[in-house]
Amino acid sequence: MVTGEVMLRAWKAANAAGFRSLTGPELATAFGGLVPQIDRDELIGGQADTLAAVIRRALRGGFDGWVDDDLAFTRPWGFDLDAISIPATIWQGDLDLMVPHGHAAWIAGRVQGAVLRMVKGHGHISLVTQHRTAILDCLFTGPPSVGL
Repeated sequence: MVTGEVMLRAWKAANAAGFRSLTGPELATAFGGLVPQIDRDELIGGQADTLAAVIRRALRGGFDGWVDDDLAFTRPWGFDLDAISIPATIWQGDLDLMVPHGHAAWIAGRVQGAVLRMVKGHGHISLVTQHRTAILDCLFTGPPSVGL
């Protein structure tokens, strides 16, 4: 287990440098055990090429954003989640291996009126590719009144 920002940065430098030149066909293998089969099934063709290009661009300047994203699971964010009072839906696939399920529940429990949508049978990637319309609709209409 990696602990602390210094160790996390060292781990990223030693183990994640390959993500800077990643291609679509390499993506599912690069994610390793972080992607269940339903996500692997999405990481083909144009979808994989697009996500690989996004990752390459995001890491072009270094790993700072990725490190910050990982540390967000364990550190204060600099604002009070309890102060958020607009409708919010927290989406996560029940097969998501990239984001701890407890983190989604933690957020939903602190944002006033938030709705947690734990979508059965989906991972981190398949949730977005297969439920994109419902997710985006929530930005304009608020949380859905019926489950998926």
